[in-house]
Amino acid sequence: MLRGLGRYAKAYVLCVGVFSLLMVLVSLVPKNAIRQQVEESVPILVEEGDRPVAWPTMHETPDALDSFTTMLSLNIAMHVAGSPFRGAVLCPYYRMPEQSMADALSEGLDKEAQIPYFRYWHGYLSVLVPLLTLFNIAQIRKVFLFVAALLSVAVAALLGRKTHIGAALAWGAALLFSNIWIVTESTAQFFCYLVAIGATLYVANKSTDDKPLGDDITGPFFFVVGAITVFLDFLDTPVVSLGLPLATYVILRKDSVMRDPFAQTLGRLAVLAVSWVAGYALLWATKWVIGVVVLGGVAAQDLRFVFGLRTSSQTTDGEAVGRMEVLRRNVAEMFSGWMVACAKVLGVAWVAITCFFHKRAWYKLCIVLIAIAAIPVLWYFALPNHAADHTFFTYRNLCISVYALGLMVCFVTNWKALRARIVQLLPVLTRRG
Repeated sequence: MLRGLGRYAKAYVLCVGVFSLLMVLVSLVPKNAIRQQVEESVPILVEEGDRPVAWPTMHETPDALDSFTTMLSLNIAMHVAGSPFRGAVLCPYYRMPEQSMADALSEGLDKEAQIPYFRYWHGYLSVLVPLLTLFNIAQIRKVFLFVAALLSVAVAALLGRKTHIGAALAWGAALLFSNIWIVTESTAQFFCYLVAIGATLYVANKSTDDKPLGDDITGPFFFVVGAITVFLDFLDTPVVSLGLPLATYVILRKDSVMRDPFAQTLGRLAVLAVSWVAGYALLWATKWVIGVVVLGGVAAQDLRFVFGLRTSSQTTDGEAVGRMEVLRRNVAEMFSGWMVACAKVLGVAWVAITCFFHKRAWYKLCIVLIAIAAIPVLWYFALPNHAADHTFFTYRNLCISVYALGLMVCFVTNWKALRARIVQLLPVLTRRG
């Protein structure tokens, strides 16, 4: 027991040390090293505005590109660089009251930042600032797209080789419904997916049937994944880095899931999920503690305000929104009308088919994958204000549900028995025709 806790303690100390060091190194980068690329990025972002229309998309209506947060990220990067230590802790930016973020970015290049944004680690700067020494925002977006495509294809190839082509298709559907190409346009949203895809690739490569469930992919691994997520995250779609690798692990170890005692399976998988939550929560709290130590009561008041706001059932505009309504809005954003109709028809057809052509102990795999599919719902219920205010990107958490349910359809249905039955019926149907 103590040995297990010791591994978590070491992981925590290592994460805090590495994250702090990275942020200090970013603050030591000379401001002039990124100035030219930021200046080149300004007219691109100013022309886009806060939320430009983004095409192509899987939806009936275009997605909104979160250029507002991208401008904020560059604003922070410009004021963290060349501001040793203070920038690493406070991550300040420049913006006057009632000023648009585009104007704040373009006008504040040579002005003192006055607004501390200490509630996040802003670890994305450890990637963004080095890139800004070489590229402007348009070029960085191409780098993001290339990296996401490369890693996604690698995951699909591994899944297809180690399990079934259907798993690769479910993976592709999850990214397709997320409009992954639009995700890579945002300096905030990209990093959650980067961690999720990277963690999934690791799980797909390292998972093995030679060890008991939970020994090949351990709790400390998910703890570190949760910690890295909160380091890079801007509170966009963090749970994708839990749901996607966890569903992948379950399907790669499906024989163990269906063979082992069900309570034991649930317990071991729960350890992995709780480990991710602990990593995310502890590193999030650590940044707040650092902020309180540096800023004192101001940071403590901000913590109480933000925590109370994000967990409330009221939007920032004052609209009272119930948790079920928040869920409905996100589902509606993820799935347009024709998609919902198709899903209902296909769902009924699959249930009918599975009643006759299912694999032994299928219910165990179903329950586990349904529980993973529910992770976004729990996130929406925990932070309803955030999910209501930012539906235009929080809907992407539901890619976990698409992936988990797609895997369930693929692996619960006994396709061999179904094909054999169809072959038997073909002559009869042909004669009748």
